[in-house]
Amino acid sequence: MRKFTLLFFICAFAMNLDVNAQCTPETTYPGFGIFPAPDTSAVLFSDPTLGISDLGCEGQDFEYTFTANIPDSINVEPFLGIDLNVPLTSIEVQDVDGFAAAGWTLASNVSCSQPGCFFTPMVSGGITYECAIVQGTAPAAGDYPMVFKLEGVAFAFGSNVPVSLDYPDGAGFPGQYILRVLPASDPACVTGTQNIVENYLAVSQNQPNPFNGMTEIMLNSDKASNYEFTVMNLLGEVIHREAVDAMVGQTTIQFDGSALSNGVYMYTVSNVDGAITRKMMVNQ
Repeated sequence: MRKFTLLFFICAFAMNLDVNAQCTPETTYPGFGIFPAPDTSAVLFSDPTLGISDLGCEGQDFEYTFTANIPDSINVEPFLGIDLNVPLTSIEVQDVDGFAAAGWTLASNVSCSQPGCFFTPMVSGGITYECAIVQGTAPAAGDYPMVFKLEGVAFAFGSNVPVSLDYPDGAGFPGQYILRVLPASDPACVTGTQNIVENYLAVSQNQPNPFNGMTEIMLNSDKASNYEFTVMNLLGEVIHREAVDAMVGQTTIQFDGSALSNGVYMYTVSNVDGAITRKMMVNQ
C-alpha cells in the first residue's frame, strides 16, 4: 500500500475554468501529487512550474487545467493524530473559496474528468490520473486567491472516516493559487477585430523555448512596417523595449534573456493597428 498524505490530492481538482469542456490529465508527472503545485516562490509567478502560470484578460475567456496523481492510500496522521496508512475510498471537491469574488461557482465554472469532481483511486497499486478544468469569463482586473475545499473518505478502524481539508491553507500546505487578471487595455489582451495587425503580420513562438540565453522570434509580414517589441514579466512590468523595422517577408528578432530570472514572460509585437502577444519561458 502506498503512503501518501492528503495534501497532495487537494489542488488538482479545482483549478480549471470550463463547465462543458473536457480535460485530459497530464500523465508525465512523476510520483504522487497535484500539478502544478501552489506557488511557494518568494516572488509570485517567478516560477512557471508553480501556481497558475497563465494570465487572464478582463472580459475574455480563461481556462486552466490541473492534474492529480492519486494513490490508493493516504496517511491520516494530520487528521486523526495517528501515523497510519489507510485505504483511500474517495475524494471530492466541495467548494472553491475565491470563486465568489470572480463571479464564478463550482457548478458553473469547473468541469472534472469524473462527474461531480468525485474521484476514486485504483483498488490497489499504481496511480490514478485525474484532472479538472476551470473555465469562464475573466472578471475585473486584479488578483484572485483561490483555496480549494475538499472532502476525502478513508477506510480506517473498520469504517469510513471523513477527512476535510483546505488547500492551500498557509500552514501545513504552504503556497498560493492566484488568478491574475490584466486590464482589457493591456497590450497582452488586445485581440479580435480591433487587432488589425493580425491581418498582415504573423509572430512565431520564440525558439528555443524554454531558453537560457538567446532566443529568436520570427516576424512574417505582408507589408513593411515599424513595430515595437516589448518583453514584460507577469507583474506587467516592461523589462525590454526596442524598435523593429520589418520589411515584407521574414524578419528575425533576437532577444537576450540571460540576465532574467527563471519564469514566464510575455513578449509583444505592436504598431498602431494592434498587438500580438506570446508567452516565453526562461529556464537558466
